[in-house]
Amino acid sequence: MSVDLVLLHPPSVYDFRQKTILHGPVSDLVPSTNVFEMYPIGFASIAEYLERAGYRVRVVNLAVHMLNDRKFDAEKMIRRLKAPVFGIDLHWLVSAHGAIEVAKIVKRCHPDAKVVMGGLSATYFHRELIRYPEVDFVVRGDSTEEPVRRLMDCLKKRSPLDTAPNLVWKDDSAAAKKSCHSELGSESPCPSVKEMPRPRSGHDGREDFPVESNDGRDEVRENPFSHVPVDLGDVMVDHLSNAVRSVIRYRDFAGYAPFKDWARYPITAVPTCRGCTRNCVFCGGSASAYKGFCGRDKTAFRSPQAVVHDVEQIRRFSRGPIFILGDLRQPGEEYAREVLRLFQEQRVKNQVILELFSPAPTELLRQMSRACPNFCLEISPESHDPEIRKAAGKHYSNHDLERTLGDALDAGCGRLDIFFIIGLPKQTPRSVMDTIEYCDSLLQKFKGAKRLSLFIGPLAPFLDPGSLGFEQPERHGYRILFRTLEEHRQALLAPSWKYTLNYETEWMTRDQIVETTYDAILCLNRLKAMHGTISARIAEAGEHRIKAAWAMMREIDDAMASGKYRESPQLKARIDRINAAPVADKLHLELPLGLVKLRYLRSLWSWATGR
Repeated sequence: MSVDLVLLHPPSVYDFRQKTILHGPVSDLVPSTNVFEMYPIGFASIAEYLERAGYRVRVVNLAVHMLNDRKFDAEKMIRRLKAPVFGIDLHWLVSAHGAIEVAKIVKRCHPDAKVVMGGLSATYFHRELIRYPEVDFVVRGDSTEEPVRRLMDCLKKRSPLDTAPNLVWKDDSAAAKKSCHSELGSESPCPSVKEMPRPRSGHDGREDFPVESNDGRDEVRENPFSHVPVDLGDVMVDHLSNAVRSVIRYRDFAGYAPFKDWARYPITAVPTCRGCTRNCVFCGGSASAYKGFCGRDKTAFRSPQAVVHDVEQIRRFSRGPIFILGDLRQPGEEYAREVLRLFQEQRVKNQVILELFSPAPTELLRQMSRACPNFCLEISPESHDPEIRKAAGKHYSNHDLERTLGDALDAGCGRLDIFFIIGLPKQTPRSVMDTIEYCDSLLQKFKGAKRLSLFIGPLAPFLDPGSLGFEQPERHGYRILFRTLEEHRQALLAPSWKYTLNYETEWMTRDQIVETTYDAILCLNRLKAMHGTISARIAEAGEHRIKAAWAMMREIDDAMASGKYRESPQLKARIDRINAAPVADKLHLELPLGLVKLRYLRSLWSWATGR
């Protein structure tokens, strides 16, 4: 079926099925696997927005197809797809290798089609990204529904591309070439990228000038970064129902599945905003990052009614948990109370997961319980040490944290998830292990509260470009090892996750970060088993995987140090078994569900009626 736009989500490393890579615990605390097959919510939003404008859009999650079937031929599927424009997300930087490789395949199979990329990482690296010959357009920003529509209109009507906001594009017009030659002399070719001064990757909201592309022929144009909406009323209107209808239309469940095991564990996210009010030092989605390269001076919030509408749509086709992204208090407590009032009014039956960015008042926690019975609550103090927590960008005491934990449990919280991170400013190996001791003290303090779930993981594989730590490393104690997009792309092909890390700190080397990570995860796994918060089966699976991965890491290190590292079928088979082993933390994060998880008949009705 021919469509106007195909949106492709690549795996982190395109040929992950052939590569020998020890991925490590970099995806243990998210639903997706270590190839990061979860596509951004923006795909569903863009698809629905363009469908309302009269365009036909199809989403294809290549990563899920490749995970489901080792014989699946991604290039063969791309060749079968018919569209004048292909969109590829480069939202999370971990997709850097796969995104470019998929773009190459699109150009090989459809040389006349246009390739457009977008997402936070595409925005940050837009000047480097546009130089790849496979990339025709980069759409910048965190809200690209309207810029993509304008681009599609320009391509359809063959109108000037300089009218599309936020667009970076290659101008191959005679006028552009003539202008380039007039500056250099009619006999001189345009300068190559090596002759050009290297531009800064980020965006400061003011620059608007041409940069030479890498083929030496096309001039690169940066249209004004003018579309940064504060009112989100016209986006994410019906994106969830539209996705359900599209699954049936194209008979491609895997292509729209958010991640590999979604049918078994259908957790669905509901965003509350674009941007963020907080400034966590390590986060590429912080307030300073959005302002620095997305031009967003002010966080844009969805209305309480829009948030609840999403929940109602999800309830129609899924009995799985619903994750409300972002602390509801960001725009003020009145907003949070209104969302919760509407939840209570709607009598939401799915288990709802709510986030806190800091300790909360007792009454708000009680309202959460009334609005969402048996709700799950998540908070990330990052470290047990308030000084390290402060250095990471969070400012509250352990006393306030523990008060909130107790109040949440007393209010009827069904499960309370607490997350800690390894790789923070001022954090040493000793302080990480002190965090594990603090976890023990929490489990003792709230004795018998098996609803208390504790997790620890590395800041990996990358410290986010655009974050304060990446942009001001000396100030925050980081040493940045990779700066360019291509450096990050190549790092993803390293034999183990240690060599993919793009940073060290003044307090921990990459070796120490990796060793401490395995030590801490292993100790916490044993601690949770001792306190009975995880079963013996899950604890045993976690112990086996951690020990096997730790031993393999050291084996790879020894071979690398001696210059004798060689990939082999035997080594790949061993590493693949470790990568595929059950992840204790992932199993622990899953909430219990009944036998019926998806409402297939209700989904068919939604498709048939358009509701």
